[in-house]
Amino acid sequence: MKKSIFIFIDAMGWELMKKHDFLKKEMPIRNASKMQFGYSSTAIPTILTGKKPSEHGQFSYYYHDKNNSPFNNIWFKMLRLLPSSITERGRVRSYISKLAKFFFGYTGYFQIYSMPLDRITHFNYSEKKDLFQPGAFKEVDSIFDYLKEKGINYFRTDWRKNEVDAFQNFKETLTKPHQFYFLYFAELDGVQHKETKEGASVPGRLELYKERIQEIMQTLDEQGDEYRISVVSDHGMTTLTSEFDLKEVIDRTGLEFGRDYISCFDSTMLRLWFLNLDAKKVIIKALGDVKEGSILSEEELERFGIDFEGQKYGELFFLMKPGVQIVPSDMCKISFPGMHGYTPDHKDSDASFLANFEPRKKPEWVGDFFNVMKEMADWSKT
Repeated sequence: MKKSIFIFIDAMGWELMKKHDFLKKEMPIRNASKMQFGYSSTAIPTILTGKKPSEHGQFSYYYHDKNNSPFNNIWFKMLRLLPSSITERGRVRSYISKLAKFFFGYTGYFQIYSMPLDRITHFNYSEKKDLFQPGAFKEVDSIFDYLKEKGINYFRTDWRKNEVDAFQNFKETLTKPHQFYFLYFAELDGVQHKETKEGASVPGRLELYKERIQEIMQTLDEQGDEYRISVVSDHGMTTLTSEFDLKEVIDRTGLEFGRDYISCFDSTMLRLWFLNLDAKKVIIKALGDVKEGSILSEEELERFGIDFEGQKYGELFFLMKPGVQIVPSDMCKISFPGMHGYTPDHKDSDASFLANFEPRKKPEWVGDFFNVMKEMADWSKT
């Protein structure tokens, strides 16, 4: 029987692969693939659909949409009455996120992170549906829609489970008549956020993935199956060089959030919407004095695929230089030793593609993995 196994290891960047002997013998076809600008909230939809963010509609988790904000309810109004010493605690925020996800009926990944509760009502949340299910995207099809349409029997791991359980569930399906397998592992991303790509735990984590994949291949060989296998990532990881308080720069303008502008401070970029022309001029001038980053040009917005109709995710994007993190941000109050979400033009941003077969077209951008998956699925059905 023919089987295709597509393994997605979050943050297994090309710079990491260059320094480690990871399945070079088993997967001789390997190359760097350009990251999709943004975070996992952008990269995963791009990989699953083969489309740019402006086409599949996903970018950051938060976007300006006060009229339809799910946070404009009695729950969050009551939370704002509690002391910030309570509501800003990480564990409390995690608990609030779990309750809110249940209350809203969201099936996708959901976290309120460090978004200020007095500002969150100006925003909507993008990932309401589980992206790894058919029908997750309104305007485009994902690989799971394709598999369903073609009648290809497939298995995918559950991203909610820990990696040990997910891998065990996968192993149990190898003897079953599945033709396509989609595996997603995210723990390497967390390790590198805490330790950087040079961290002491990174080699051991890679060795564990290597052993698991070799075990997969051995099982398939013993069963006499013909198989294609590929391992990919969505981005690399950049080591922290410095912190910068970009919120203070905006506060010093004297402009008022909600009256003059709306802002969302991601870890590596600031996104802004302007409520009057004077505010736009003042903020652009203030940002012009910040040497730690720069405003993305119209050409860059188009090239990165984030020129959204209606400026849904931002009217202006200010991106930090690689290694500089915005602290505090709406994602976290502190910095991390490793971070991603910088320009795709930087070497640390490059993702990886490894395979035991040569695809019809070399995947030079992570969105090209979609066509690789389609090719693998079609092959397994022949």
